[in-house]
Parts: sequence; structure tokens; C-alpha cells
Amino acid sequence: MASPSQQQQSFFQVLNQAHDTLHTSTPHNLSNRLSEAIPTQYQHNPMNQTFECTSIPTILHPQHSLQAQTDSVPSYAPSYVPSYAPRPQADITYPAYHNSQPPFPSQPFPALTDSAHIEIDSNNLREDFLKLQSHSMKYNLIFGGIPQTDDDDHEDTEAVIKNFIEKELEIPSAELIQFQNVHRLRKRRDGKPRNIIARFTNFRDHERVRKSVPNKLKSKPQFSVNQQYPTEISNRRKSVDS
Repeated sequence: MASPSQQQQSFFQVLNQAHDTLHTSTPHNLSNRLSEAIPTQYQHNPMNQTFECTSIPTILHPQHSLQAQTDSVPSYAPSYVPSYAPRPQADITYPAYHNSQPPFPSQPFPALTDSAHIEIDSNNLREDFLKLQSHSMKYNLIFGGIPQTDDDDHEDTEAVIKNFIEKELEIPSAELIQFQNVHRLRKRRDGKPRNIIARFTNFRDHERVRKSVPNKLKSKPQFSVNQQYPTEISNRRKSVDS
């Protein structure tokens, strides 16, 4: 019977021979070569047979890499992985929040062009000019329907107005009213008497005459007394009244 040291030495020789056979044989004759390299007594080890080994020497050398071990293994194709078409992305609808303000536009508001600025400035200037004109006409009243007593060179238009105020509007002491200017306008196309513009010196006299018109001329439609306004404002007032 062999001693334990002899059994250990023969076992290591078998392992080294099996290792060399594993790396120099093809997969087809690998089992046959291993059967030839490993003695019969080591192919089927009885369950009760044990070996006492203090240390196991390194069988694989450093130059034997993992790639060298896998070269001898037959290649295989990976399992089939089914491919799926990308799932179409559904349209996302965000909920509408109550009392929410609309989002700000991504683009800034377009800047006004120079022509737009010029038009805005022109409109502002026109309105300012109309206000100045209206203020300058604050003391003016236009009398209509008063017949002309004489030609322009000889008619005392201020006296005609004072007589109208005293008789038709029934305002006493009309001769004491002072005017800055009184004159007739151009001839009318409808054949009626030309209007008279009277500019009062005292605004209180102006208001006393204007406020008496609705009651005193209510039954006298041939006459009229109105506040003077610029032509553009007068047209605006007519369009609103109509």
C-alpha cells in the first residue's frame, strides 16, 4: 500500500496532466483525453476515501488568462430578445385652473415703429390744440336767426345783440353788458341771416345769457344761441346727438 506522501504526489501529477489535457484538447475529444489522463482509481473516488493535503500547489499559471480558458469553450448565440416598437407618447392635457391668468407670451410685445410714435404724438397734439381752442372760446356765444339791419360797414352789431338780449331773452339792463368783440360770420347757404359771434368780457354775463335760452326761446324756433366750439368738436357733438 502506498504511503500518504506517495498518494499526494501521484494525485498532483494527475491534476497537472488533466490541466494540460484540458487546454490542449478540443471539446470533441476532451472527455476521452481526460479519461486517458486520469487513472481509473481517481475517476470514481469512493465516498470513504480521503486524502490529507497540507497545501495545493497552483495549477494555473499566470499566463493562462480567462480569455485562454474561454477559447476552448464552443461559442453560442445569445438568446433571442424580442424588440418592441417605441410606445407613442400621448398628448398631455394639463388641467385648467380656475381664476388663473393666461401665461405670458414667450415673445415680447412688438415695439412701436417710428410712424406709430409719430401718429400717436400727432393725435395728442391735435387734442391739446382742440382743448386750447375750446378754452379760448369759453366766453363766446353764437346767435342765430337775427336779421341784419344794415350792411357790414354801417351795422352796429353790438347794439343789435344787446337789443336781442333785452327783448327776446327778457334780460333787463342788457345795455350794461360788455363785449370784447361782436361780428357776423360769412353768408349762409340756406339763405338765413348770418350768425353773430359775441365774446363777453365777463363770464358771469355769458352764463346768465346762456342759461336763459332754453326757457325764453322755447317758443321762438327762428332764433338760436349756442356755445362756440372748434369745428371738429362741433362735428363730434353732432354725431353723438344723432
